[in-house]
Amino acid sequence: MNKKQILPISFYEFDAPETLAKDLLDYVTNLTYTKNVYNKTMNSQVESFNFPSFTDWVHKCLEKVKQEEYGDVNWQLYITQIWTNKSNYGEFHHKHLHPNSIVSGIFYLNDFEKGGGTKFFHPNPYYKVELSEVLNLSSKKRQHELIDTVQTKFGKLVIFPSSINHTTVPHTSVDTRYTVAFNTFIKGVIGKTEEASYLQL
Repeated sequence: MNKKQILPISFYEFDAPETLAKDLLDYVTNLTYTKNVYNKTMNSQVESFNFPSFTDWVHKCLEKVKQEEYGDVNWQLYITQIWTNKSNYGEFHHKHLHPNSIVSGIFYLNDFEKGGGTKFFHPNPYYKVELSEVLNLSSKKRQHELIDTVQTKFGKLVIFPSSINHTTVPHTSVDTRYTVAFNTFIKGVIGKTEEASYLQL
């Protein structure tokens, strides 16, 4: 018997220039953070992020992802919202996805060998919830989802489909964990006039 992994989901990783990552770390550590009311386990700063050299670099990365996934189309991916996250020892982010977004990204500003990584989840079609009682799968709950983890690395950007559920592994270092996250949407022309599907965003 051969066991093969079919239909993988592509995630994209980029390494930022070291000077850019260092300057960004200095910037985010000096922001004022407030408790995130949606997960109550970490602090976020949504409103004040303004670091043009970083967002310009991210848009170049998004263009590469767009070309790889969608090819030569008449629209671009652009950042719709960007924010920073700050986590102290024992804090984590609840399981969630990003609505109203095409692809999302996480930029890591620390190196941690364990803890503080991002865990991603995808439904396992072998264990559909509707069949769990019939197949007596209650003892195999962990297999209901396919799980993988991206570990933190200073200067690493990960871009992934916004519909993928993810969570932050509880932070186990005394050093503060910082990340920058963002959502995207498209602007430009989609559809065709001759197909009555034309839309300019």
